[in-house]
Amino acid sequence: MNDLAYALALLIAAAVCLVVARLAWTRGDYRGSRPLAVLMLALAWWSVSYGVFWLPVEPEGYFWLDMTYLGVALVPTTLLVFTMHFTGRASEITQRLKVLLAIQPIAMVLMLWTDPWHGLFFGERLPGQGAILTGGILFYGHVAYNYALILFCCVLFFNAYARAKGIYQQQILTILVGISIPFVANAASLSGFQPFPNLDMTPLAFTATGLVLAFALFELGLLDILPVARDAVVEQMADGVLVFDLRNRLVDMNPAAKTLLNLQGDKQIGEEAAQLLKNWPQLIEHLGPSLTSEIQLRITSSPKRTFDVRLLPLRNQVTELSGRMVVVREISKRVRAEKAMDRANRGMKKKLAEIEELQIQLREQAIRDALTGLFNRRYLEESLPRELAKVRRSKEPLSVAMLDIDHFKNFNDRYGHALGDEMLRHLAATMLSHIREGDIVCRYGGEEFVIVLPGASQKIAIQRIDDCRQLFKNSVLEHEDLALYSTFSAGVATFPMDGEETQQLLRQADQALYYAKHNGGDQVAGAAILQT
Repeated sequence: MNDLAYALALLIAAAVCLVVARLAWTRGDYRGSRPLAVLMLALAWWSVSYGVFWLPVEPEGYFWLDMTYLGVALVPTTLLVFTMHFTGRASEITQRLKVLLAIQPIAMVLMLWTDPWHGLFFGERLPGQGAILTGGILFYGHVAYNYALILFCCVLFFNAYARAKGIYQQQILTILVGISIPFVANAASLSGFQPFPNLDMTPLAFTATGLVLAFALFELGLLDILPVARDAVVEQMADGVLVFDLRNRLVDMNPAAKTLLNLQGDKQIGEEAAQLLKNWPQLIEHLGPSLTSEIQLRITSSPKRTFDVRLLPLRNQVTELSGRMVVVREISKRVRAEKAMDRANRGMKKKLAEIEELQIQLREQAIRDALTGLFNRRYLEESLPRELAKVRRSKEPLSVAMLDIDHFKNFNDRYGHALGDEMLRHLAATMLSHIREGDIVCRYGGEEFVIVLPGASQKIAIQRIDDCRQLFKNSVLEHEDLALYSTFSAGVATFPMDGEETQQLLRQADQALYYAKHNGGDQVAGAAILQT
């Protein structure tokens, strides 16, 4: 390969690294995305500056070859940061560690650019040399440090691989393959294996690294699907988790379980459930069966506490029962809230019943006459149109009777209003004892009353009202040493012959009543007589 071919290959490698850096950066500040982007940018600089070195550009000499070390110095450090993020150890990257990791790259660049004064980094440079593969003591210290970091990264990835499953293992294996390619190439170059004379193969190998990581980004969800560390889930859970083997020995337990179950002392892995949970006999009873179960445990001592406990069977990869997991959640607040809600609901239902009863009473008061207990005029005005609508549909008659106590003013003047009120109540009781179910008796005002008789023709209505008249006439109202009697007159109008609307019927009944009273009273007259 000539110099131009070297440069073109290196620039292609830089372009691939830039694409992968862009893809990683667009994933946002996700676990490992930004360190991976910086790593690929460092690799891109390494490749592009090395590519420019092979082009006939100014300045000539070793300037662009030395510039590669601005990328070289960052690669191992950013690889370590990416590794710690990806394997769930980002919390260990403290401010102090960042300072320590920055010391070596900065010192290396300073030693490189000051080499003409001390000669400890490059050693002897040969004319036309295109790679720094030999050098002084600082150069080999730099190589040893970088390989130590890379080896440490590999150890972290291998540990993560051993704990991971499924696609997570594929991700880690892909990363290991990707980062191993350029460092194998670098090791080969340092060891003297040179398939291309005077060319450091390490930057070119990063082309393969970029392609492998691009595959991981797109196909394996490298930065989208990451395993969650156990410490971030189990150890920090508010729910208590205990794991027992088939012999009911403790295999694992998180801090929440110890707190919730009040497990005193230093509980050790391997302790028998019977000893560990001796204060929870109900829980021990449920550890035997292999089926999923859920129970509630209650502590009646003060303060009262309630726990929801789920017992789940654990199975190995061949679905054999391997143990039991116990998940404990305190639900005391929820239980107290449910009880308070239940009490509130019962109280609300009681209040609603009282309100409903009060509404019924208010409704009754609104439609009842306070003196006689009969329906009042308001109720008559509501119910009579409704009854007329029914008989229109059924084609049946309906009669309305209007009653008035004869000479009631004279009665009040002679015996007083108190006895007058008693006589009104006496008439109301008489009518109620004589009407059919479905008839409506109302006090219309003063000594006037109205009876609605659905389904009754005028003849039948007159007969029934007259029977009531005879009954009232012959009944006595006793008060102290007095025996009081009275009579009433009535007029009857019938739908539809005397009218089809409420006011028509009431007016016709009133005129018939006037006719009865004008002809001596104590009688019942039908509205039909008014037509003769």
